Amino acid sequence: MWASIEEGGRVFLNLVDPYTGQGMAADFIGHWGGFDTDFWRPEGEQEWRTNLEGLEYWQDQIETYQALAFRIFALGERHGHDAVQKVVDDYSASDIDLCAYAVGAALTDFFGEGES
Repeated sequence: MWASIEEGGRVFLNLVDPYTGQGMAADFIGHWGGFDTDFWRPEGEQEWRTNLEGLEYWQDQIETYQALAFRIFALGERHGHDAVQKVVDDYSASDIDLCAYAVGAALTDFFGEGES
């Protein structure tokens, strides 16, 4: 997904679903209510207009969640995807910052520190 920055420039944001390989940045940001500025699709291409502060916030969130998505996938390969998804579902939170922390801590509690 492309983000055009009000201060100038354009950046590609990518969050990859490890199960399908599909980009899910727009779904992720939209799910967490991040499209508080213009979002449009010129010629079928998704693009989001934001300021530098908003871009940096979402880049950090995407980096955190990409690492978590890869960890969830790797744990699923080792322990079974249903077992791992149950932990994720049980410990998800409604706040974006708490959710990543809560899920990560729960995965460590259930499957071990640093295990992927």
